[in-house]
Amino acid sequence: MRKKNAGAGKARVAVSERFDAALVEAGHDAAILPELADYLDLMIRSLWASQAAYAGDSRIGHYAEERLRGECERRGILLPDAAYAVNTRRVNKWKEYRAVNTKRTDAKRAKDDMATIERDWSGYDARSIIVIDVHHIKVAVTRADGTTAWPKLIGYFDPATQMIFPHLVLCDQGRSISRENVIEGLIRMATMRAWGFPQTVYIDNGSENGALDKLQPALEMLNQHEGRTIIRAIPYNANAKPIEPLFKRLNRFVFSQIKGFGGSSRTKKTQNVGKALIPFQGTWEEFQHQVYTLIAAFHAKPIGGKWGGKSPNQLFQEKIDAGWRAVIADEMSLDAAFCDRVTKRRGRDGIVFNGQRYTHDELMALPKGSDIEFCLPWRAGESPIALIPHVGPVKLLPAYAWPALDKDGPKAAARLRSAQRKALRKMEAETVVVDPVEIAADIVARSSAPIVTGRAHVLDQGTAVQAIADGKGQAAKQHQSDITDAERARARRLALTEAFERNQANAA
Repeated sequence: MRKKNAGAGKARVAVSERFDAALVEAGHDAAILPELADYLDLMIRSLWASQAAYAGDSRIGHYAEERLRGECERRGILLPDAAYAVNTRRVNKWKEYRAVNTKRTDAKRAKDDMATIERDWSGYDARSIIVIDVHHIKVAVTRADGTTAWPKLIGYFDPATQMIFPHLVLCDQGRSISRENVIEGLIRMATMRAWGFPQTVYIDNGSENGALDKLQPALEMLNQHEGRTIIRAIPYNANAKPIEPLFKRLNRFVFSQIKGFGGSSRTKKTQNVGKALIPFQGTWEEFQHQVYTLIAAFHAKPIGGKWGGKSPNQLFQEKIDAGWRAVIADEMSLDAAFCDRVTKRRGRDGIVFNGQRYTHDELMALPKGSDIEFCLPWRAGESPIALIPHVGPVKLLPAYAWPALDKDGPKAAARLRSAQRKALRKMEAETVVVDPVEIAADIVARSSAPIVTGRAHVLDQGTAVQAIADGKGQAAKQHQSDITDAERARARRLALTEAFERNQANAA
């Protein structure tokens, strides 16, 4: 067999063939080549870790050559310019060090580039987990006042079936999505037979989702898999939210099909170069209808990969065939769950909130002075909700004074009195007749009266009574001594006047 070369597996070139040869020809010791090679690699790695990475490998190679020249001159090594050329292969060998620059300058991208795991949602029941997020639709529409707006989509995504429940919002100028918008969409979804109330909601940390914490008791009651009821995504971690890839598909298959679509930048894609984007030509209702139609068609589109070419509709049908049924929530009860609660006493003419009087037949049927729990509205301009015992939540109506000669006024009063009499009869039916005098007699019979012992003291009719009389006379004399001369003269004049009036009466 041929003898193995002693240099097998060892690098024959340190910096480059041209540089190595030029250094030896210049009379320098070749033993310093490994040190210079290590220095060059250090500079290349450091350049990739700097913002020079944005300029690309050619610029990094040029900067590395300059650093190598400076190190050689520091060591007293002078070589021709052509000797310092660094080949692209050596530069790209350390290209992965770009990640250091990304970490330093682009936290969002660095977080997105972090290793993650694959999540499988197919094993969950339909509608058991709902992921909620907001998407800014890249279609320009026109408000009623003529201004251009970009609608928002609050998506309620079911990862188990890859279906989305859309709630479209057209915000006023200068306004964004609020918690009221998120609650409205959730109530719409929870009251539909094809969706219902979820067991778990997956949300981000936006302020518009803060009100969803009030659903905790209901979610815990329905949480069959005993997991977390409210899951909050890690901030700036789009990879962890399964709804983010869905939004990209919606842009491609839904929103891009609508006239007025502005592309990824919303404003750069226009029908004519140099001119503003022409908004969607139609009403807000027509825009919503087109979006709902396209999303329905999107649900009929097959999905590849682990979904096996099945459409969201087919995946949902499989869950239904396996026994899934929606948990429907009462709209009024769900509405009341998001309200702050107070207790107030019903007055003769209803209840007052913020200077406005409210009433309702069920409320007025209760006796005056009843303490009732009320749910303050979370929507602006909405009436409070009264939690009537044995009836449930009822939405109150603003009360107003009837015109004096309006014939419907007495009818309304008669209706209220009839409802109250009916409620009183119902309350009466839940009682029995009792006589408090009989109860008092039972108490007397059961209790023992105080027992007086010993001999009583008796007043005689002689000296004891006379002593009492003398005491009173003495007190009267003492009182007379305290009267002033003026008071005594006034009393004499009053006595003379009374005597004169008696004589006049007798004479008549």
